[in-house]
Amino acid sequence: MSKSFSLERLSRYLSEVVKQIGAVRKEVEEIQVGFNSAFVEWKAEHDVTLERLTEEVTRKLDEVGPGLANLVQERIVDEWRIVNDRRQELRDKLIPETQAEADQALDEGGLLSRKLRLLNPKLDQFTL
Repeated sequence: MSKSFSLERLSRYLSEVVKQIGAVRKEVEEIQVGFNSAFVEWKAEHDVTLERLTEEVTRKLDEVGPGLANLVQERIVDEWRIVNDRRQELRDKLIPETQAEADQALDEGGLLSRKLRLLNPKLDQFTL
């Protein structure tokens, strides 16, 4: 059997291989979609279960033993610190920056509106 291909046979062979690769790729994409869908469902169930267990442990802190109770109490302190830091950041930085951006946008809009009124006095007669 010859180990050489004619250009036509090589072209047909490569076309067939490309089709097979495309079919495998499509199948892998379908598997990935199925995996992603299953993961989203699993993650939602996991989060619900975790939230329920967290609430139950928090409610029954006196029943979980001192080791776990201490860990939970320490974490509660950390979480309150995180919440308070975020509130402080919102008060000190994010809200003022957003307010300044909104004020600037209003000023620019007012300036544009005044320019349009000057450019078109007839149209300005119809504004409310």
